[in-house]
Amino acid sequence: MKSRMTRLLRDIVFGAATAVVLAGGAAAPATAQYPDTYVLPRGVLRVSFEPLLSNYDERLRSDGETELLGTDLTFDSAGVNFFAALLAPRVAVRSLAGDPNYKFNAGAFRTVLDADVRHFPFNFQLGISGRLTLTASIPIVTTRIQVGFSVDSTNASVGWNQVAPTSGDASALSQVSTLLNELGTSASALGALISSGGLDCPSGPQCAAAQDLMGRVIGMQANVTGLTGVNTDGTISPELPPFAPLDSSAAGQAIGSSILGISNQLQGLGVTGLTGTLPLPSARLSVEDVQAVLTTPAFGYNAFPLEFRKVTQRLGDLELGARWGLVSKPSFRAVLSTKVRLPTGTRDLPSHFVDIGTGDKQTDVELGLD
Repeated sequence: MKSRMTRLLRDIVFGAATAVVLAGGAAAPATAQYPDTYVLPRGVLRVSFEPLLSNYDERLRSDGETELLGTDLTFDSAGVNFFAALLAPRVAVRSLAGDPNYKFNAGAFRTVLDADVRHFPFNFQLGISGRLTLTASIPIVTTRIQVGFSVDSTNASVGWNQVAPTSGDASALSQVSTLLNELGTSASALGALISSGGLDCPSGPQCAAAQDLMGRVIGMQANVTGLTGVNTDGTISPELPPFAPLDSSAAGQAIGSSILGISNQLQGLGVTGLTGTLPLPSARLSVEDVQAVLTTPAFGYNAFPLEFRKVTQRLGDLELGARWGLVSKPSFRAVLSTKVRLPTGTRDLPSHFVDIGTGDKQTDVELGLD
């Protein structure tokens, strides 16, 4: 019964607050707030309710200009600038494909955000003496943000890392593991030949070529691990790279040629070549794929999708204060005030990239003179 009465009272208060806001907005334009130079007589309690609605789709930059609220999640070519987990794979692709300028391109990302914050503060003032008034404000805050997220993959050059569970390629892990094992075995075989004096070692020209090839085989093994997230023991990295170059892209073709070239050179030195292949994606990404990267634990983000977010009726930062009447005359009044803002609100969630908190979660002290 008590819970039902509490909900009923809350609905009545919020309904009345909405009516007051609408009526006030229709009656007259907003005006500047006059200084409050009054303190309450002893024993007098004043209770007020001052709802405030803020809505915005832009923000101020450091140079004072405005930009769209979704700027941080909007890119003409999304890659490392959106997914930090692609840093190591980018290094790997640059080495495997022989392209020092390679960049992941998952397509053009567009994010449109529209946010509103609704404050419902209950304010209390209590007169302690003719000069001193204690104050308190208990804010109830509702935050909402509308999200429009789209992906244009027309010019994209990447797709799913085929080892990822979201790719649907059940054989990819086995193929990558085979390739890694063969690279490791080939490097060991070359090392054994070099150590035993084969291949004109230690000073013949073929020995130098064999030593160079062994270094490139070891490097390729490390780069395949960096690109796919598969370790040499067959385990998968806890932060699995989400994307890889398309098999039809320039980088994908170059990676295939590089593996084939290493295999041929191994056979030319009397070492068994490579039979394993590196599976690469054939399809570009969609909006659902990008959302899956954010929400699938295997990729390490453990985040919320980029979609509508609403936080209902949470406590904001509680304010406690005092007002001291310095002068109170018919022609002149002065009041000194102080306020402490407590960290009772909630900050935005790090795992939700478009979330809005109900407070800054820090203690602030304000002094004022009206």
